[in-house]
This record gives sequence, C-alpha cells and structure tokens, in this order.
Amino acid sequence: PDFVRQGLAQNLLDFILKTYLHNEIYTFVSLSAKDFFLKNGFELIRENKVIKEGQNLKKFLMKKDVVYKN
Repeated sequence: PDFVRQGLAQNLLDFILKTYLHNEIYTFVSLSAKDFFLKNGFELIRENKVIKEGQNLKKFLMKKDVVYKN
C-alpha cells in the first residue's frame, strides 16, 4: 500500500522493455495486473484457472512483441 499508484510498475516495465534482448516477451499475470499489461501493449494469449488454498484464481498468459535494437 505504501507504493501503490506511484508509477513503480510502469518504470520497471519501461526499463525491462528498453533493455530486453529478444523480439518478444511473455508473462503470466494476475487478474488485478491484466489491465496494466493490456494498456502497455501486451496481448492476451490464454487464461489459466488455478486452485490455490481452496480459491479459484485466474492467471493470464500475455505476450508483447519487442523492438530489439542492436
């Protein structure tokens, strides 16, 4: 809660995308993070349902094409 809505996730993602050495990046994200990644140009590949500690959770596999610069 101390770091919510301060742009830390955006700054971290921006750094990763600038320094990433491949043409595409994949990530599994939670329902609460899905919109953040969609807003940043990731596309939804598939939805997984996971049961953890008796709770049904949704996880999303997402992908983004990255412009790799030598």
